[in-house]
Amino acid sequence: MPHPLDRRSLMRTAAAASATAAVGTGLGALSSPAAAATARDTASAHDAVTIGKEPYKVAVVTAAPVEFNLRAGVNKAVTLIQEAAHNGARLIAFGELWLPGYPKDVNYDPNWLATGLPAYARQSLTVGGKEWQRLREAARKHRITVEICYSERAGKHLFMGQALFGPDGEPLIVRRKIRPSGSERTVFSDDDLGRNIEVRTTELGRIGALSCWEHLHPEMTYNMLAQLEAVHIAAWPYNSPPGSAVQWWEDVDVALSAARMHAINGGCYVLLPSAGYGAVLNPRGQLLVTSVTGKEDLLYATVDPSAFTTKTADPEGETSYGVLRLLARTHPGPRVPDPEHERKNMVTVPLG
Repeated sequence: MPHPLDRRSLMRTAAAASATAAVGTGLGALSSPAAAATARDTASAHDAVTIGKEPYKVAVVTAAPVEFNLRAGVNKAVTLIQEAAHNGARLIAFGELWLPGYPKDVNYDPNWLATGLPAYARQSLTVGGKEWQRLREAARKHRITVEICYSERAGKHLFMGQALFGPDGEPLIVRRKIRPSGSERTVFSDDDLGRNIEVRTTELGRIGALSCWEHLHPEMTYNMLAQLEAVHIAAWPYNSPPGSAVQWWEDVDVALSAARMHAINGGCYVLLPSAGYGAVLNPRGQLLVTSVTGKEDLLYATVDPSAFTTKTADPEGETSYGVLRLLARTHPGPRVPDPEHERKNMVTVPLG
């Protein structure tokens, strides 16, 4: 049986996705450090790889991070990577800001920006730095694809970073959350669209990733769906089992609903890692595995490439360049000024 995503289809898909991004965004350049350029170069080579046909195991991290200690957090991440690989997983996914942990106090402590933020910034990861290299080495040593999320420190700013390392340790995706949500905007800066919405071809299928409330923005999910993901990683910072008494924005049903919608729309597997709760959904949006006790460190599920989408780059399909042109042509009125969304929010972080 021929694989549904053949090389010709992928070439058409890449061309359509590039057109979609160019029309829909007014692209900016990625402002991540030089490692992003490495990711682009490496990704170009990986886009020529052949997608395997055999089912394989994936691991979703539900273990809590080590708050707020970057070195100890990376130690724990390396241990989890090793454990997942030892148990036969070929892909492991971590939740949003797993390194060095999500700063919940920004919502509850009015003094945290003055008292806690400088220390948090010092414990944030530098792309290309020592801890970054340790994560790359763990992926290479254990021959496993690793998705990891982190607070990225770049100069005087923090960004919500997310990376995908191949089993050779090379970065395939180095992205930033383009527009942090809610109170996150008092800590983390915005980034350009640029290379922050990309799907990469690997032996495990076409893999893409977004973080948390990016899944609630159609312009984000549209771009991912247009690139024909086979496996999508929906990283959330933390979740509690369904029915827990939490704030409305912390309700795990929000994450599960977004994951189910993405799986069904994209015909892709969705991995949902977060501290305290995780899940894996099949391309029909059905749960393959989910947390039972809320105390698991890793959840495992099997991905079957024969279930990957059979869609190809349809120029007039639901997620296509043609649809973007239709939106532009049929917009109901003059463009309304939107000062908040027309500028980048850049937060200068005190380092103490």
